[in-house]
Amino acid sequence: MCDKKGSGVGSFIVGAVVGAAAGLLLAPKSGAETRAIIREKTQEYLDSADGLYETGRDKAVELYSTASGKAGDAGDALKEKIDAARAKLGETVTAAGDKTQAGLQQAKAAVAEAKAAVSDKVSALKGDGGTPVAEDAPADDAAAAADDDAAAPAA
Repeated sequence: MCDKKGSGVGSFIVGAVVGAAAGLLLAPKSGAETRAIIREKTQEYLDSADGLYETGRDKAVELYSTASGKAGDAGDALKEKIDAARAKLGETVTAAGDKTQAGLQQAKAAVAEAKAAVSDKVSALKGDGGTPVAEDAPADDAAAAADDDAAAPAA
């Protein structure tokens, strides 16, 4: 199998030059005539090669321009998508920040209400001289033990 990497135009030109040169060298003509013919044919082939080079170069420039334009368009489209995603992310972050602030304000209000409720309870529990007295507070252990001794019959 043959692994082709080009169109074969270069191989054709080389083959044509070699074939023409061999034909001219083997033809029964004088040396001066043969050299003149070789010079003419060489110039023709060089001109043909220059034409092919120019055509190839023009095609390459055209393809490069087309590819460059498409790449630029794709880059612009990608930049627009990135900018849109960045804007949406900014909106999401701002909304989350607003919700966080609202939650923080609610938490502060709840803490203030709880603090006021605790302060009211403490004030209500303060009875004699600022010492908190609770209605259902447990009795002092020493006083309870003394009461138990007094209530017990003597033996």
